[in-house]
Amino acid sequence: MNGDSYEDLFLGGNLYGARVKFGRCDANHGLVLLGDGKGNFSPLSPLESGLNVKGETRAIHILNKDSDSPKILFGRSNFPLKLYQYTTTP
Repeated sequence: MNGDSYEDLFLGGNLYGARVKFGRCDANHGLVLLGDGKGNFSPLSPLESGLNVKGETRAIHILNKDSDSPKILFGRSNFPLKLYQYTTTP
């Protein structure tokens, strides 16, 4: 994500089929965690990452992973696919 050659994580979530007693779990709009190469990860704020993935994320796929502008594809239940493009900044 940030061009430092360390693995980063892209997360998505939400669960709409929870029991009525607990309500819908829908506060997650995506999260990026930057790795430091030592097993530690630091979260980016939504403003820093630019992610705003509403809905139940069920799959995340990275396209052009080794390029300077990878694309991240989010598969969501009952929503169209959502595609983000990042430009790495070393």
